[in-house]
Amino acid sequence: MLQLLAQRSIEHGIPVFTLAWGRQRQAALARLCEAFHLIDSYGTPSQQRLLDDLRGIFIFPRIASVGAVNEDLRLCALGAERMAGDRSGLGTATTIIHEAMHARLASKGLGIQQSGLDRVEAICTLAEYHFLLSIPNFSNREMILSMAAQEVETKRKRAQLARGRPVA
Repeated sequence: MLQLLAQRSIEHGIPVFTLAWGRQRQAALARLCEAFHLIDSYGTPSQQRLLDDLRGIFIFPRIASVGAVNEDLRLCALGAERMAGDRSGLGTATTIIHEAMHARLASKGLGIQQSGLDRVEAICTLAEYHFLLSIPNFSNREMILSMAAQEVETKRKRAQLARGRPVA
């Protein structure tokens, strides 16, 4: 039903359905193009192939999280309001990498239901971190990489605890 209400376009070979209108829509699509450019320019081939696991992207005016994915349909949801604050497309690109990894894992039968939220989030956050490492220069690079590394470690520990393993 949302597909009927949304404005549809194809970006980077992926159907994009936009429920944001006017300037918000234009800004979101510009960030999306910048994000795809970063993934194409700096992402490894395996990171670029993650996009093949997304069947579409929905851009809503506002969503509660940074991004989300429906594992069954392998559709990514992004919020236009958050995308507007992303001046370079880097935040949008890392969100797409994260959500595309969710779609990849789900396509292999390793979704949240099968593997547990903590384990899946640890893997997706690690994919984000590896993508950030591949980009040579961006503002506050060292600080952002340090924060991302801490997030990877936190999620790794949560996943170990959830599986009943001791945390080192």
